[in-house]
Amino acid sequence: LHEKFDRLKKLHQDEKKKLEDKKKALDDELNSFKQKKTAAELLQAQNQQAGSSATLKKDKERK
Repeated sequence: LHEKFDRLKKLHQDEKKKLEDKKKALDDELNSFKQKKTAAELLQAQNQQAGSSATLKKDKERK
């Protein structure tokens, strides 16, 4: 009976460790994605500002 309990306890520990490792990997992947998303949004905002200032310059040149 003790052997069965110890074996089940070890299986549970192993599964729990695998899940924790997988959770950590997913958290790392999520953080990496968030950083890339923030960088992309920043670049997009900068490009929009550059585009709008270029449009203003063209409008001034036409007048």
